[in-house]
Amino acid sequence: MDAALGSKRQRTYRLSTPSVIPKGNTVELKRKPPMNNTRISFEGLRVAVTGGTSGLGLALVEALRERGAQVAFVARHAPRVSEVAHRL
Repeated sequence: MDAALGSKRQRTYRLSTPSVIPKGNTVELKRKPPMNNTRISFEGLRVAVTGGTSGLGLALVEALRERGAQVAFVARHAPRVSEVAHRL
């Protein structure tokens, strides 16, 4: 490791799109820290989910409800929709 750079290295990227940044200028991009189980709030949002009675759809419905979203879901089997709706 180069002692002059220290322990953190930064990269400079050139962007070639003139509408974003004038030609010849550089932009410094820094890495974002990893999302360590960050809880995102969906409070007040309305969300529609297809396939909401099983698998990933059901998991998504449950997770969104936990985080405060108003969730509407649809599926192919009416009895299963009623069962899941009552459970939630």
